[in-house]
Amino acid sequence: MYNRFLAYAVHLFTILGVYVSFLAIEAAVEKNISLVFLYLAIALFIDGIDGSLARWADVKNVCTQN
Repeated sequence: MYNRFLAYAVHLFTILGVYVSFLAIEAAVEKNISLVFLYLAIALFIDGIDGSLARWADVKNVCTQN
């Protein structure tokens, strides 16, 4: 049960990166360049570590079990 929770938490973390990317787009529309770069840096950080977290949590095997 804990492994499944951990695997889905990694999925939620990845979705957080997508959300932060949309915030960057919104900041760009508002022409707030410093906020754009802040959001993009956060999204880059999330994207950089979510794969490692997924391998650590063994998401591939845990989420495909019935």
